[in-house]
Amino acid sequence: KDQLIDLLDQKLASTFHPYFPPGHYPTDYQKWLQNEPSEFSYPIQYMKRFEPYILAYKHGLPEFWDGFRGFGYNAATWFWELDLAGYKYEVVRDYFVLHLNHEGRKERIISDGSIAKLQLRRFMRYISRKYQVERAKLRYWKGRRYGNGTQVSLFCESCL
Repeated sequence: KDQLIDLLDQKLASTFHPYFPPGHYPTDYQKWLQNEPSEFSYPIQYMKRFEPYILAYKHGLPEFWDGFRGFGYNAATWFWELDLAGYKYEVVRDYFVLHLNHEGRKERIISDGSIAKLQLRRFMRYISRKYQVERAKLRYWKGRRYGNGTQVSLFCESCL
C-alpha cells in the first residue's frame, strides 16, 4: 500500500475513473489512504452508479440481470440490486486492486441508447416487482453534487 501511495503522490497512478465520481465515490479514498492499523475495514453507504470491485460469498447473491448486452448498466444495476436486497458495503483498508488500461472499451459500448433505455425500463420493472418498491421511488441516475464539487446530471429520468 505504501508503494501505491507513493505512485499516487507522483501522479504515476490514479484512483479508478476519477472523471466518474459515482463509480467509486463511496469508497472515500481519503479515508482509505490513511493508515489506521486498528481498522480492518470501514462501512460505506451505497450510492447509485457505484461499481466497486468486491469480495462476496456467492451463495444467495442475485444473478446479473441478463437484459443488458455490451458495455453499460450491467454492473451498476447489479450493485443497485444488491443494495435493494439488503447487502452492506465495507472497504477493506489495506487491500486494493490494480486496473490496467486496455483496448476494447469503445467496441463494447451500446451504440443505440434507446435499446439501453428500454432494457433499463425492463430492469426497473423487474426490481420493482422483486423487491416490492414503487417504481416512482426507483429514480436512477438522479443528479447529485459530490464532495469534490462534481455535478452529475439526470441521465435517465425517462426510464421511470
